[in-house]
Amino acid sequence: MNFGVKDTVLIKGVGVGDGIAKGTLKFLKNEKISVTHTHEWDAGNENKRFSEALVFAGHELEILYSYALSTVGESEAEIFEIHKMMLEDDDWLDDIKKEILSGRYAEDAVISTCEKYKRVFAEMDDEYFSARSRDIGDIADRLLRALSGENNSAHGTNGKGDGEDPNKYIIVANDLSPEETVRMDRSKILGFVTFEGTVNSHTAILARSMGIPALVSTGKIDHSANGATAIIDAQNNTLVINPDKDSISRYLRRIDLIINEKNEMQKFIGKETVTASGKSIMLYGNIGGIEDVDAVLDNGGEGIGLLRSEFLYLERDSYPSEEVQFKAYKSIAEKMGGRSVIIRTLDIGADKNVGYFDLPAEENPALGFRGIRICLSRSELFRTQLRAICRASAYGNIAVMLPMVVSANEVRESREFLKIIQDELSSEGVPFDRSMKLGIMLETPAAAIMSAELAAIVDFFSVGTNDLCQYTLAADRQNPLVADICSENLEPVFRLIGMAAQNIHRYDDKWIGICGELAADTSLTQRFLDKGVDEFSVSAPYLLKIKKKISECN
Repeated sequence: MNFGVKDTVLIKGVGVGDGIAKGTLKFLKNEKISVTHTHEWDAGNENKRFSEALVFAGHELEILYSYALSTVGESEAEIFEIHKMMLEDDDWLDDIKKEILSGRYAEDAVISTCEKYKRVFAEMDDEYFSARSRDIGDIADRLLRALSGENNSAHGTNGKGDGEDPNKYIIVANDLSPEETVRMDRSKILGFVTFEGTVNSHTAILARSMGIPALVSTGKIDHSANGATAIIDAQNNTLVINPDKDSISRYLRRIDLIINEKNEMQKFIGKETVTASGKSIMLYGNIGGIEDVDAVLDNGGEGIGLLRSEFLYLERDSYPSEEVQFKAYKSIAEKMGGRSVIIRTLDIGADKNVGYFDLPAEENPALGFRGIRICLSRSELFRTQLRAICRASAYGNIAVMLPMVVSANEVRESREFLKIIQDELSSEGVPFDRSMKLGIMLETPAAAIMSAELAAIVDFFSVGTNDLCQYTLAADRQNPLVADICSENLEPVFRLIGMAAQNIHRYDDKWIGICGELAADTSLTQRFLDKGVDEFSVSAPYLLKIKKKISECN
């Protein structure tokens, strides 16, 4: 059908994300990589070309991972880590090398092997794994570009898309790669429509995180619809192209309902966060950089419950200086205007790796050299960060939080180190907050079990549910095969939280909070409150929803 004709057309798909949007359709070009051979085949040369392309592609993925982690968050950045792991898979690499040795050019070997693996994934019954067939295609494209000498633009990632174009669009594409979703200027996107994809595709993940509608698996839409007005309705699984008056009227009624719901939420801004039974709760925001502060304040956040300091390390190729860190922490503290800012000390390791740290390869990095373990073993690294934090504490209400604690000795050693640094600053005449609080992330079963001893030497606990769940239930949170274990067996986790809350509440001036992903799940809010949680720290878009839910809880 030619969409230049102004007939109303209804297209069905699978709705993802939130809400409804009306706007102009903008098609993205899906350019195929052209493969040509201008040199004679030689096994040694082809293996060399493939090895060099592999290194280049891996480097690009490291850059994209760091960029995504510092701009869009950990959950969306993980896909680049997964791609790198797939890129290093021995079986897959061996198959490509065998293809080369059989007489194929490197490009042809990549294409042939990837097509085989794509078919294997696509035919799986599990929806998550069938969606991963697209990831194989993305990896193949990256390698082919590297082999052809093309840049994937990972080195110049800026997320600005179409430059100075002030308009907003409903983006239409065959599907979107992780790189495309990360690099888009989110301020210009009303919604997504993809011909392929599933509820587990990267388009769907991005739509949910942005709180905008998406429609996936629509089948091909003719390019003549580019520039047409359309309404995307995720709840009703539809895209209406060239909407008629009735469609527009229904859209406007839906928009009114959504606006009313948002207005209802806005009433909670500025109000105390308190339960129906009258208990005051602290409601803070999680941030991954300076650019997130405004969103926390705009959504009624009463403080920063988790500042992921890794952003300062992930966005560069060498260690950030004390001055660089000080300026960043100071800026955030000043913007928060005396509200609490809890800075988690460096939590590199596990799924957050940085090349210049030169960390050793580990068979199970989630249980390895990470968090406070790295800081205590690399004293100069820890010293630089703590000096910057202490100096910034003179400009706001800053607290320090230690990640991955399993023993009281780690806290005592950190406190002693902090005291040495504060004595240094005092002798230098540098101002800092002498009453600065120190807490820990409660994300290991060991910390929960030892919480009575830990509560005596820290000022607060903050529960990291992502890690606490995976360590308690022995289920890797990044492994889709065991994802249900974490969602269906939370009772042991709640018992550990209740134990820790009971121990910290023996001290009148100490508290326990929750800053992990489960903190934003309103179906669990009452259970957290029942276990004694005093503080919730969530991403900015969830602040008002949690505040409203808390007001309805006992």
